[in-house]
Amino acid sequence: MALSAAFRERLEHMERTRNQRLSLLQAEKEAQANKSQMFVMKLASMRATEQRCLAHDQKIASQGFKIWALRSEIDGLDEKYQSDSHQLRVLKSEVEELEELEKEKKRFYELKGFEMKEFKQNVFSSKTLISTNEKPFLWRTNYQMAEEVALDVEELRHLQSIAKRSRVINLISTEIRTLEKKMSQEAAASPALQIPTPISTDTATPTLHYTTLSSFSWDQDNDKVKIYRFLEGVDQEKIETDFKPMSFDIKFHDVKGKNYRFGLPKLNKEIDLEKCKVLVQPTRVVINLAKTSKDYWLDLKFKEDKLKPSLDKEKDPMAGIMALMKDEGDPDMKRTIAKAWTDAKFGQTG
Repeated sequence: MALSAAFRERLEHMERTRNQRLSLLQAEKEAQANKSQMFVMKLASMRATEQRCLAHDQKIASQGFKIWALRSEIDGLDEKYQSDSHQLRVLKSEVEELEELEKEKKRFYELKGFEMKEFKQNVFSSKTLISTNEKPFLWRTNYQMAEEVALDVEELRHLQSIAKRSRVINLISTEIRTLEKKMSQEAAASPALQIPTPISTDTATPTLHYTTLSSFSWDQDNDKVKIYRFLEGVDQEKIETDFKPMSFDIKFHDVKGKNYRFGLPKLNKEIDLEKCKVLVQPTRVVINLAKTSKDYWLDLKFKEDKLKPSLDKEKDPMAGIMALMKDEGDPDMKRTIAKAWTDAKFGQTG
């Protein structure tokens, strides 16, 4: 009986131990389940975070693409602005050139009208009063006047060849026809003047005649100003340059049998003479004017204040033309203006 009681007690102890172990296993199982549930929750949270990060990355990429597109558009607008600015400067230069050409043409025709008037008065009013020994002098004067008119027609044809606007070309063509008509009428009215051209026996070196170039385009950067002029057949070795601090004069010799001249009497700002040069390209020449400072040039030419009152209103208008041609006229035009001025002066004082 004592053995059985001890055995029963042993069994009860084992039963209690088994129950405790089962309780511990159950508790551990529940803890593992809780841990698994928490792990699942954390995994879901991480996946949601990854999705949000991915969405943010996509949004950042989209914003970056938009920024790149806007930058490209800004660059395109900047290039367009630079191109429009260059075109505006070119058009402004062409407008100023046309205005100067129009003013010069107006002065030219006023002067020629005055010369033709004087010519007619000298021919028709003094025709019956000229003595025999004075006729050679009158013939020389009238012949020179006719020769000057022929040179004027030739100069107008040159202006017509370099003009670009149709209105200017039509105006020049009309004036050429008018002068040619006057020449034919004068020739018909004075047949005695139709004599052979005398042959010159002068053996001195002939004077070079230059055709003045007026149209051009230009651009600039911080260091230099570039002037572009379309001219084919230029030889680098036959270029004569004269750079000064506020002006330049360039002569192109033997360009397809002709001599050309291009220059500006007064620039906007000073230039560095040592760094200025002329580059010859197949269809054009490029004149590089080195700046002495990095200032921006509003214009290529120097312009005085137009609002400044004139103190020479009573001055002879012909003297103004002489002053203009002193700096800008070619030798032929200077001689023409000087002769007209002398004739007008003697006519006024006589």
